[in-house]
Amino acid sequence: MIKIKNIIYLGYQNFKSIYADSKIGILWSPIGFLILLIVKVIIFSSFFHSDRSLYIAYISIGLINWILFNLSINRFIFIFKNNTFLLNTNIKTTDLLKIYFTETLFIFLLNLIPVVIIVFYCGYYSLLFLISIIFVIFYYFELTKLVSLLGIYFNDFGHLIKSSLFCMYFLTPIFWLNNNLIESYYYLFVLNPLFLIINIQRSFLGINQFNSLDIYFFIFHFFILIILNYFVFNKSHNKIKNYIL
Repeated sequence: MIKIKNIIYLGYQNFKSIYADSKIGILWSPIGFLILLIVKVIIFSSFFHSDRSLYIAYISIGLINWILFNLSINRFIFIFKNNTFLLNTNIKTTDLLKIYFTETLFIFLLNLIPVVIIVFYCGYYSLLFLISIIFVIFYYFELTKLVSLLGIYFNDFGHLIKSSLFCMYFLTPIFWLNNNLIESYYYLFVLNPLFLIINIQRSFLGINQFNSLDIYFFIFHFFILIILNYFVFNKSHNKIKNYIL
């Protein structure tokens, strides 16, 4: 098993290699995020007739969570099939997951810095919001385990999941505002964990009205994910090399 400090180092090196040919390097990650944020705020704040500072905070929380969710699906659905050359070495499947998740975490945390600054500057701040980020990170790590298995044993299902992300982006209130729609179809929205995470964080910051059901449903999602990984991932990850190679 690779030591934690080595996993962090390898994850960071992977992250740095994305911008290896750039003079400003990893700074392109938050710059790209800020450009996307500015464009969406300019377009949609007028469309939804929302207060500019409120909408900046609103969409910032939506986008940063979408980035981590999207990376947790897209980068991990075929992670083992795309890294057979590494699996031919002595590296464990769990260590491979940790290295790539650490890389994903660097991307997320670097983009999170401007989000925290923007949200706090707009007058929305809460210690609960910062604490919630820790739970969200653990949730997505558990998600990547399950997703990585789906990509191995259910290849077509993996492609279906990747294709459905586009629909999920528009079905989640990342940039759009419609409280009446959410209230009318709330028990359909709660099937989407990203909706719950975004709603909880926005409510902690005072952007949304607090709804305790969001927390209960998120805990339920998290519990189910942990149980699935215990019975599925933990008992089959040692067989992945034999299945692929």
